[in-house]
Amino acid sequence: APEWLDRGYSVLHVVGKGAFESVLPQLPTADAYKAVPFVYDGMSMLYGAADVVVSRASATSLQELAATARAAVIIPNSSLGDQLENATTFVDAGAATMVRDEQLGENPEILQRTVEELIDDTKKRSSLEASIAVFAKPQAASDVAELLLAAVKS
Repeated sequence: APEWLDRGYSVLHVVGKGAFESVLPQLPTADAYKAVPFVYDGMSMLYGAADVVVSRASATSLQELAATARAAVIIPNSSLGDQLENATTFVDAGAATMVRDEQLGENPEILQRTVEELIDDTKKRSSLEASIAVFAKPQAASDVAELLLAAVKS
């Protein structure tokens, strides 16, 4: 949002490979705004540098957010039921804020307002970060390996 740039925010917008070329002419050209089609490596580093992340609610995205303990506004893809379920789980745990596609359609300013509230309210942001970190499972691979070994041995 251009208003975010006016407030001094830096924005990294991961647009998506399919839509990138078609939306590029509509995007801001300010130095503090960078649009990319997709991030293959280093997403956790980008999340870690952010004060607030706006993201879809895929399981992978939410786990990356949990691992980096970032405050998030999540927008579940309305055509993917698992994303709404994922988002609801995080919101119910106080680990994220949700804006639904339908809300954006009715009131596009809701996203800007929600992000700005989190930027301005460090206490709320800290609470979200602490709550989302609970979902991080840095030892998940070794936990699964132990379960598999136990199953093979029995």
